Amino acid sequence: MILSLDSEKKFMLIIEDLHWIDPTSLEFINQLLGTISEENYFLLLTSRPEFESDWSDEQIATIELYTLNQVFAHELIKTILGQKEVAKDALNYIVERADGIPLFIEDLTQMLLEQKQLVFENEMYCLTEKFDKSSVPVTLKGLLNARLDRLGFAKETAQLAAAIGREFSYELLTNSSLHDEAMVQADLNTLLEANLIYRHRRVHNEMYIFRHALIRDAAYDGMIATRRKEVHGRIADTIETSLPEVVNENPFELARHLAIAEKHQKASKLGLEAIRKHIKNSANQEALRLHDIIKDWVTHIKDEIPKLKGELEANIVVSAAAALKEGWGSQNQFKMATRNTELIAVIRANEDYNIDPDINDFEIKNDWALFSYYHAQSKSKEAKEIGEQLIEKSIINGNHNVEMAISSFLGQSYFISGDIDKSEKLLETVIQKFNLNDDKAICLEYGFDPYIFATGLLGFIYCFRGFPKKAMQSYENGIKYSKTTENDSLVVTAYVFMVCFLSIIDNKNLSEKYVDELHNLLGDKLKQVWVSCLFDILSDWVNNKTNIAEEQREAIINAGQSLALSYYEPSMAKTYIVQKEYDKAIELLQNSIERQVKHHENSILPLFYNLLGVSMLKKEGNINSEIEKIFKKSIEHSEKMNFNLLKLLTITNYSEVLIKEKQLEKAKSLLESVKEFSDTTSEIKDLDAYQKYIHLYMQIK
Repeated sequence: MILSLDSEKKFMLIIEDLHWIDPTSLEFINQLLGTISEENYFLLLTSRPEFESDWSDEQIATIELYTLNQVFAHELIKTILGQKEVAKDALNYIVERADGIPLFIEDLTQMLLEQKQLVFENEMYCLTEKFDKSSVPVTLKGLLNARLDRLGFAKETAQLAAAIGREFSYELLTNSSLHDEAMVQADLNTLLEANLIYRHRRVHNEMYIFRHALIRDAAYDGMIATRRKEVHGRIADTIETSLPEVVNENPFELARHLAIAEKHQKASKLGLEAIRKHIKNSANQEALRLHDIIKDWVTHIKDEIPKLKGELEANIVVSAAAALKEGWGSQNQFKMATRNTELIAVIRANEDYNIDPDINDFEIKNDWALFSYYHAQSKSKEAKEIGEQLIEKSIINGNHNVEMAISSFLGQSYFISGDIDKSEKLLETVIQKFNLNDDKAICLEYGFDPYIFATGLLGFIYCFRGFPKKAMQSYENGIKYSKTTENDSLVVTAYVFMVCFLSIIDNKNLSEKYVDELHNLLGDKLKQVWVSCLFDILSDWVNNKTNIAEEQREAIINAGQSLALSYYEPSMAKTYIVQKEYDKAIELLQNSIERQVKHHENSILPLFYNLLGVSMLKKEGNINSEIEKIFKKSIEHSEKMNFNLLKLLTITNYSEVLIKEKQLEKAKSLLESVKEFSDTTSEIKDLDAYQKYIHLYMQIK
């Protein structure tokens, strides 16, 4: 809404108290800062010194505020007193006692007026002759408490309001109060007159806000524990019975009141609803933050099984956010899954345990988390073992969501290892069974979308087998669907698949179009998605750079999440070759091949051997037995998986140098081996590889 305001009208946007900001709001500010140089407004942010950010000096100018000096303190006091004259001893007393703190100055002056110790006589404000300095609290907190104590019954309303929050609605306040509406209104008037709160008028419901967060804190801290528990309980009852729209929009608001009212089990359940909403809205960092809070609530549940189940469910629900934010192979994901395994065992071993379908469901989802972790960590043996068991269970139990999730990821596992027929069968099953409307919720449970993965991986299979147009259609389907999910992570994933495919077939112009399109769609939000690290690698290729790609590659490898990284490394190697940095290309390709062989990742090896042969050929200047051996490995791996397009790419590169060195018979034999594929596969006719093949074949003839 802010970014769509009339650009002709200048305005100031003020956001206070950044030291209390939540991750989602911070992300919003990052978006504002990303475009502020193009906008027509001034952004003013305030915070305490402990707030830290990674904003650059180009984005913001930092102004440190110090306590007021004597001149400014005098001006503030006179402003509070209507610009009337103030006796020098009164000014000096207030300034000295308040130590230059604006809020302290304001409230000390107000308190002296309320106590009639600062009076207006002879056209001047002065302290009374009987003024007792010892009657004035020494600290700001003490001063605020003293002012609240003088409010009489209005203090109780102030405490109720403080329990609601710094900002509170008239409706919630009156419905939660033990007093009638007239008395609550009278109390609000008292608080307004004392300058402790402000009124925000709205069309449907009046809102009030404490003038300063410290005033709210003073009112809240003045309640003893038992009263605080009772007050939050009343607020929770009011929200639950009278304000269903609050529960629907922000279940955590009700949850936090329930937690302070010591209704921890119910609070935890509502907290999980809040986590689900955040995951749906791509606010994964906020979901992880709430998870920490809810885990603390769970520890206060008295009954053992509900306590253990509460922790287990919290871990299961937030695992999708952890996967989307940190990657499927993150250590945090693995720690939670390991802890969940322990919790399930302890729950089932408890003498009070009765068979609970929820525990069985949690176990399946936890097995999925372990499967995805092993899969992302390139531990294919462990991943396949768990994955195959899960697919069998899901089919027997008729669990559609599990079947979709496991089939897609297991399809990737088969694909990476080179078992292409198994992979294609599983992935096409996902496409056939996936409901584009009803199955969007699978992502909220598992942290990824089966349909986007299936379209992406099938696109590679179609492409490598010589059907790039069919592959393109698959990627377009994935992008079109991703936009209907309104989930940033899924949109980025779909675009990453598309640009990766285009980088393999060397279509840089179309890649640039999709890179720009995604940046326009998400802007700075793109950085919040874990899979954007892969997008950065591809973006560098589009821009003929490698510096960001190198950083991201190193970070991915260090995090142990190198699965499928090999699909993005060829773009880096191609840039090195174009820039004639052949040693860098060779080192990257050799290291990646070693990693792929170690983890039994076979599907992309033909492309790597091909690029390695090209890099070594560029460096050496002519062919040798080692280079020929590398090209032959590429052809061999391509034939094993029926990847005819990858075979064609290698053979054209290999034959080109053979022809230059007059080894015509060998070149002819190689070109003849792909003649039938080249002549009969219409979809490759527009590719550079086909045009190169035709040129070379004509030379041989």
